[in-house]
Amino acid sequence: MIHSPLTRAKQTAEVINKETGIPIIGEDKGLMPWDVGDYTGKSVKDSLPILQRYMNELANVAIPGGESFNTFKQRYLTALMRIGAKYKDQNV
Repeated sequence: MIHSPLTRAKQTAEVINKETGIPIIGEDKGLMPWDVGDYTGKSVKDSLPILQRYMNELANVAIPGGESFNTFKQRYLTALMRIGAKYKDQNV
C-alpha cells in the first residue's frame, strides 16, 4: 500500500498492515489531500459552500493560502497514474 506523507495516513497504513499483512510500499506526495488553505480546520457548515464554488465555478483559482481544485486534481491523478504504471500487475 502507498500512502500520503501525512502522519495520519502513515498511522492508518500501519494499522492496516498490522491487521491484514498488506505491505507498506511507501508514500507519495501526490496523494496529499486538496490544500484548502485558509479553510483548513474551519467548520464544514461554513466552508462547504465556498469550497463547492471553488470546485465548480473557480476550479482554476487557488483558494487563499491553498491550491486550486484543478491543481489538486491533476496532482492526484498524476500520482495515481504514476503508481499504477510502476506497480502495473500488483495490488497497491
